[in-house]
Amino acid sequence: MAGEALPVADLFIEDAVARVRDWLAVTAFLLLVSAAFVLGAFCAAGFASMTKSQQSLAVEAPVERVCLCSFASAARNLYAFVRTVAALRCL
Repeated sequence: MAGEALPVADLFIEDAVARVRDWLAVTAFLLLVSAAFVLGAFCAAGFASMTKSQQSLAVEAPVERVCLCSFASAARNLYAFVRTVAALRCL
């Protein structure tokens, strides 16, 4: 009798574990979204409390870093390309 009841109980446990896993994934995603909104709110509050010159500096500095990193990456790729062409000419 117990052997007949256990597979059914395992089936119900498997379904329950699958549902909990699905809801855990949804909950984790919602936690991630809420954390992103909280960080965004603190960034907006900090940005609003800055003076105009601080705001322009806060906007310009990351843009300059992105441009500098892009230029450095392009220069590195160009250097690698020139070395490859030079190595192929030596063959």
